[in-house]
Amino acid sequence: MARNGVDILVDKWLGEPGFREKLSADPEGTVAALGISLDTEEWATLRNVVMNTSDEALQTRISKGIGWN
Repeated sequence: MARNGVDILVDKWLGEPGFREKLSADPEGTVAALGISLDTEEWATLRNVVMNTSDEALQTRISKGIGWN
């Protein structure tokens, strides 16, 4: 199953040191540098959910299989 861009970004957000700061400082540039294309809804999810949710809440969503939509 193909993973969407938001899933890839969440994995990096939670697991890659320094990624959070890089993405927060330049979301568009960071996403483009990874070769990920996000639609309008995915950008909203990234900004409103991923970047504004605690790591614990993100981990809970992942462990329960809760989608981003």
